[in-house]
Amino acid sequence: IQGSAVCAFDMEQVALIFSGRFKEQRNPESVWTPVQEDLIPKPRPGCCIGPSMPYNSSRSLPDDVLNFVKSHSLMEESVPSVGGFPWITRTLSRDQLTHIAVDTSCGIFGNETVIFLGSNSGIVLKYLLTPKLGIFEIDICKHSILLEEIQTYPADRCGQEEEDQRIIGLEVDKGSGSLIVVYSKCVVKVPLARCDRHNGCM
Repeated sequence: IQGSAVCAFDMEQVALIFSGRFKEQRNPESVWTPVQEDLIPKPRPGCCIGPSMPYNSSRSLPDDVLNFVKSHSLMEESVPSVGGFPWITRTLSRDQLTHIAVDTSCGIFGNETVIFLGSNSGIVLKYLLTPKLGIFEIDICKHSILLEEIQTYPADRCGQEEEDQRIIGLEVDKGSGSLIVVYSKCVVKVPLARCDRHNGCM
């Protein structure tokens, strides 16, 4: 089934998994097995390079660390998504979601999260995320609400070719209250809030 999905991940969980065990495959026919901790080079791959370390740039890392990274691209554990399932799914649509921009300070009190999803047809989907993660609340519909589909591509000014309608950049500009949508032949600025298009707005 053709489709796209959006998942949320907790950065603490990501850091926890990266501090765990690496996996390796000794040859193409063998199974993937955990790497013993004493065989992992120093500085440990997966940690940030910073001023407190002898290496202030990833370009200055020793060859054994870089070779280890190239040959050990898997961790033993996977990072679980928040809630254990995608927050947004789009299936049975010819549009593929290709870009994401997040506004984490929406609403009257600035405590709502809205995400904008760009597609390969130039349409932007605007979703409100409502993270109600109770034990019995496993319905995906309770976690995201489609607010609107915005046709952002101005064919009259940017061209009629289907290839030109693909979004190549998406960015929230809080300063101007706009969503910046980038195409190969033009840049479009769309208001983040378009309440004036509706009779009533809460």
